[in-house]
Amino acid sequence: MNDSGGAIFTIVLLVIRIIITVYCVNKAGDLNRSKGGWGIFGFLLPIVALIWIQFMKPKMIWEDQSEAKSQTGMSDSDNTGCIAIILYGGTIALSIVSGVLAWNWVEPESFFGAIGFIILWGILSTIGHYIAMGIVALFGGMN
Repeated sequence: MNDSGGAIFTIVLLVIRIIITVYCVNKAGDLNRSKGGWGIFGFLLPIVALIWIQFMKPKMIWEDQSEAKSQTGMSDSDNTGCIAIILYGGTIALSIVSGVLAWNWVEPESFFGAIGFIILWGILSTIGHYIAMGIVALFGGMN
């Protein structure tokens, strides 16, 4: 008798979980949010998802203005892919250069020397990335 009570309780919890999941999916659709994401979230954490989605605001869907741009004569340059490749290459180069500098400064010969090298490498890499972000911000503001 005790096993059937546990089975019924489990089935009731599963039904409640499914009901909350369906509610979250429908509410997410009304709010222009991801139905699939909210469905997974609602099934895995139903109470949290139910509370959370109640406080969500609708996500704005903007219309495509590409036709208006072409009519006004504004150019639509497509060099973002090249810029992204350059930035990724710069990040890799910056990490390698900071690693070489840290290795030459620390010259690790023991375990603690290696730990010091890793810490210094992280610090130099972080400083270099902040400098690079500042340079990108300066050039980005020069329009």
